[in-house]
Amino acid sequence: MRVFLSLASLFLLAGCELMTGPALPTGAVRFDPPAIYAEWWRMAEQCSALGGDLSRVAFYSVPDKILTRDDGDEVQGVYLYGDRIVLTQRSMYAGHVVRHEMLHALLKGKGHPRADFVGRCGGVVTCSVKCIEEGKAPTKPLNAVTVSPSTMEISVDVWPESPGPDVLDGYVRVTVSARNPRSQPVLVNLPTYYPGTPLGFSARLAVGAWMMVREQPVYALETGWFGPGETKRFVFEFWASQAAPFQVRLTPGAYSFAGAFGGRWGTAVPRMIR
Repeated sequence: MRVFLSLASLFLLAGCELMTGPALPTGAVRFDPPAIYAEWWRMAEQCSALGGDLSRVAFYSVPDKILTRDDGDEVQGVYLYGDRIVLTQRSMYAGHVVRHEMLHALLKGKGHPRADFVGRCGGVVTCSVKCIEEGKAPTKPLNAVTVSPSTMEISVDVWPESPGPDVLDGYVRVTVSARNPRSQPVLVNLPTYYPGTPLGFSARLAVGAWMMVREQPVYALETGWFGPGETKRFVFEFWASQAAPFQVRLTPGAYSFAGAFGGRWGTAVPRMIR
């Protein structure tokens, strides 16, 4: 079996940050948002419990692989006051990055409140180390017990129900969920991904003799903290067409999708990519 192991690399580069200046970066070109942006906007609204008008947001792209802010930070996208979002061409179809900027638009700037970018919308938007450090860390849950990932309930959901190149340019969303079944808070003892960084959510795709695993390290400790009965999620995204450049493309076939948290795998679900 051919195995491809992939780190969710979007999260290694500094995540998209707020930019306060009025000027657009050199070379920025306005583009009409793809159809999937309406769904991504809905996801940002849902996790943040905020409402807004996507039609009021103007989107721009730049050919660079990264954007450099005035303070020297290298990012993949920026939100400019006046409801303008600038993305590198590589990030135009990177859902976590785009939704990060959409969350800025819903918050009307306001920096990176940790409760929003890590708490309410964690797993839906990217939040780099600097993004995380901008907000105040929450207090560890009282009376929490330390548990193994094996005690968590893991599930996976694939959307759309029948993905293919004729639906939203071939977009495939794989949402991995981890639920604490206990009636008390828990601290999940996550395994080490690499020195100093635990392993969080993972997604595994298999078709025929080919398999791919994508893994997401944990940068915010509260990712492993669960309240009684609490569920946390992470969204992995793929494409079943060539409409989204620089993104992982799935060829047609009968796939098996599975999810994990801390290396604890749940039951796989089948799905046909048309």
